[in-house]
Amino acid sequence: MMERPRAHRPRVVPAQIDWCADLPRRRVAHIPDTVSFHTKPELAQQMVQRAQQAHLPISWVVADTVYGHSPDLRAFLEDQDLAYALAVPSSEMVCVQTRAGLLLTDVASIAEQAFRARDWQRLSQSLGTKGERL
Repeated sequence: MMERPRAHRPRVVPAQIDWCADLPRRRVAHIPDTVSFHTKPELAQQMVQRAQQAHLPISWVVADTVYGHSPDLRAFLEDQDLAYALAVPSSEMVCVQTRAGLLLTDVASIAEQAFRARDWQRLSQSLGTKGERL
C-alpha cells in the first residue's frame, strides 16, 4: 500500500496584543508571563524552526495572505532553502520578468500589463456536476 502524503500542522495559539499588556487578564486566562505578542508570520517562522529542530521533514510551506504579505517570512523560507507557496494580496508590489524587461507592479495588474491574451491557457481544475470547472 502506498503511503499518502501528510501535512504537519503544529498548533500555536496566538496571544492577542491587548491581552499581552493586560497582566490581570493574563493571569485569569493562565497565560504565562513568558508568552509575548508575536505576529502570525513570526509564529509561523517559530513553528518551522521547531519542526526543523525536531528533524521533521519539510517538503514545502503553504499559507494565505496574512503570511505571504510578510517579506521577513518569505526571506526566512528562502534562507532555509524551503519551497513555499504563499498567497499575497492583490495590492502587493512585485517585480516580474517580462519580454520587455523587469516590471514593478501590483499583483492585480500583472495579467494586463505583462501578458498577452494568447499567453494564457484555461485549464480545468476538475470535472464537476455541471461539466469542466474552468
